[in-house]
Amino acid sequence: MSTTKSSNGILAEDAREERERIVEMIEATDPVTNDMVIAILHDEEGHRRLFEGFLREYQDQP
Repeated sequence: MSTTKSSNGILAEDAREERERIVEMIEATDPVTNDMVIAILHDEEGHRRLFEGFLREYQDQP
């Protein structure tokens, strides 16, 4: 997967990887926050797929 740069300069892939590290760190100690971060990751993946679909449509236009 390619990494895209967001408007504030943070790499989207880096942010996703950081959230995955948070999930691993707090999995056993803070289940509520763990569930919240997992939900955020799930939402971000959906947004990424949607954006990639829009990008493909835009790139396919003459």
